[in-house]
Amino acid sequence: VNRYRSTFLAAVLAGLLLGLIGLLAVPRKYSATSTVTISSVNSSPLTAGRLVDQINMQTEESIATSRSVTTAAAKLMTRRIDPDDLRDLVRVSVPSQSFIVKFTGRSSDKDLAIEAANAVANAYLTDRSASAAASTKRIVDSLQAISEQLIAVDRVIDINGEQMITAPSMWNTKEMAQF
Repeated sequence: VNRYRSTFLAAVLAGLLLGLIGLLAVPRKYSATSTVTISSVNSSPLTAGRLVDQINMQTEESIATSRSVTTAAAKLMTRRIDPDDLRDLVRVSVPSQSFIVKFTGRSSDKDLAIEAANAVANAYLTDRSASAAASTKRIVDSLQAISEQLIAVDRVIDINGEQMITAPSMWNTKEMAQF
């Protein structure tokens, strides 16, 4: 009985020792996540669709993992990192049925995981902001053109002295059909 007890005890100690060695030998991986909530920038003020109709989350995910975003993110990092290495460090995901983009940095260096996730999220937001500003400019330019056309409307007085408003012929162009 004593012999079995010492064999059992030796096996338990060997298992604990191997577990401890395994724990120390495997490098730790840290994970840091930055989350961005997506909202719509309408392409036209005259189309009021649902948010789901206006945002394609697969496209947003593709933009977030694009070369231009990771290159911009690499420039935001305090340490030099190749954009391809940064793309390998940060996983971009879009939870199902959501308007959220998650940027998860994974590294054995805790600070690198945090900085990488934040840099890619910030570069994505900068890219999306530039896109939204361009879209807003197109909308403002279109509204300005419409406003100028409305100001140019000819007022014609018919033979009864009543005012009638007629629109310039340019309103019937293909360009105006998009509105």
